[in-house]
Amino acid sequence: MLFLNFKLLVALHRFVDYVPLIVDMELVQGIYRDLGTVLRKSFRFSDANAAERCSEFLRESDEVRERREYLRQRKRRLASAIEELTEFGFWT
Repeated sequence: MLFLNFKLLVALHRFVDYVPLIVDMELVQGIYRDLGTVLRKSFRFSDANAAERCSEFLRESDEVRERREYLRQRKRRLASAIEELTEFGFWT
């Protein structure tokens, strides 16, 4: 009886281990099969204004550009402050 319970437990564990793997495999394979077709249809590379749309996708937002400029200015100010502190011997 104990041996039968052990076999049942092992079978149950195998079943529990394989179900998510199979579901994941089917989902990933399904996405993989259709991805190229969906992307080609979505981006419409053969249209006349495809280059404009692609450049629009690649263009960064104004917020990102402004944030980067703010961080560059801040970096310059911090570097200048470190230089001055080093000159006075407060920063090594």
